[in-house]
Amino acid sequence: MEDPIVSEFPILIVEDDAVSQMSLGYLLRKLGHRDYEVVENLAEAGAAVQMRAFSAVFLNPSVPAGDETEVTDAASLLVSDSSRPVIYLGDTNSVNGSKTHLGRHVGTLRQPYRMEVIEETLERAQSLHRDLRSLPAEDCNRMMEHVFDAIEVGVCVISQEGRFLRVNRAYSKVFGYREEDLLGKPFTTILPRHLHVYAEELHERFIRGEQTKSTLDWQVVCADGDIRESVVKSVRFEARDGQVFKITAITDVTDSRGREKELERAVRESESALRGVCMRSRASMHAVSDLLDKEAARFAGDSAAATAMRESMCRARALSLLHDVYFQEGGAAVVSVNNYIRLLWESVCAIFKTETRQLQVDFELADVEMDMEHATHLGLFVNEALTNAARHAFPGSDFGRVSLRLAGDTKRVHIAVADNGVGLPDEFSVEGAATPGFSLLREAAATLGGEVYVEGVSGTRLSLTFPRASAR
Repeated sequence: MEDPIVSEFPILIVEDDAVSQMSLGYLLRKLGHRDYEVVENLAEAGAAVQMRAFSAVFLNPSVPAGDETEVTDAASLLVSDSSRPVIYLGDTNSVNGSKTHLGRHVGTLRQPYRMEVIEETLERAQSLHRDLRSLPAEDCNRMMEHVFDAIEVGVCVISQEGRFLRVNRAYSKVFGYREEDLLGKPFTTILPRHLHVYAEELHERFIRGEQTKSTLDWQVVCADGDIRESVVKSVRFEARDGQVFKITAITDVTDSRGREKELERAVRESESALRGVCMRSRASMHAVSDLLDKEAARFAGDSAAATAMRESMCRARALSLLHDVYFQEGGAAVVSVNNYIRLLWESVCAIFKTETRQLQVDFELADVEMDMEHATHLGLFVNEALTNAARHAFPGSDFGRVSLRLAGDTKRVHIAVADNGVGLPDEFSVEGAATPGFSLLREAAATLGGEVYVEGVSGTRLSLTFPRASAR
């Protein structure tokens, strides 16, 4: 025997993808739901609900609007029954405008659709539909009145003319006004006089729809004349008859200012602790570098082991130098990358004295600041590029030129290290290079969200471009 609730539960499916339509319809029939209708756009959905009262809606938020002349009416028809359960199909991030208010959101389904998930979601939708259907409209309104007065956040409703229409108990309690003191008066009644003109301008823009939500810091004048610091959050509500209202929640944050000061003190303490960590890291990197220097001295100057030791020492020194820049600039949250790059070159020259003594370096460095994390990866990239240029670009040569270029705009940062040395083999590729140095280059570039580019004609040029989001 068919479930009476199922038989009295017509469903509207708003979906323009044929495969999704067939899959969902098949699963609904398997669950005993045969009373459903499928439409492909919002305009058709509006026409459907005008003809029939559906108990639930399956909605793909990305369906087209349909006939432009019917979009507004269709949307308002769907909005008209805010108690109707709605199950979204696919990505709810694409929900916008009126679609976010099509009813009570009880679930989201993503392909491939699973019968057990649909069944559980529909059970909740049926329970909600049954409970709301049994609640008379008058009782529902009374319930909302109780909710309005029970919540502990001050809430008021402002007309499009800027006058108080409703004020809840929490609003009166916090700011000392009785409801009868405010109803019918301009909302600027509770604001300091110097804010009146600005507040009225904001309200007019809000009512015109230039904003639908806002969060502002305001000063509120209480009934006793005391001025309280408040956070005001407003939403724009448009009724079916076209009237516009502003619903505002207001929170007194005056007492929280002391807590904010405590938090600021905690932040300062954290920054002090961070500086301590940086000092210890710096000391550790210096110790590692010195140890590697001593180990390198045990081997012949041009041996593979000594070279490997010096390369490792150079990398440790690169990390240590970043902490030096951090302290030189007062322990700020960001460091100057151009200063850091100059120190990196000095470090390479100090460690590879023989290889760099006849090299000339040209700097063209823009003023770019980065946080410590991203500056670390950029420093490792630059250090490897400079080390490669010093060691491999000029074999047996008495003179060479190395250039470093750093540039940045509002969207990205670009770094390039070039030399006029012997260049690279024709078959060379960064991806195929198995040396530790090029592995570090690839890892640093990937962490910064960029990609290494190599040019090997008339020398070698290593460049990296990454999003400005990585820089501060």
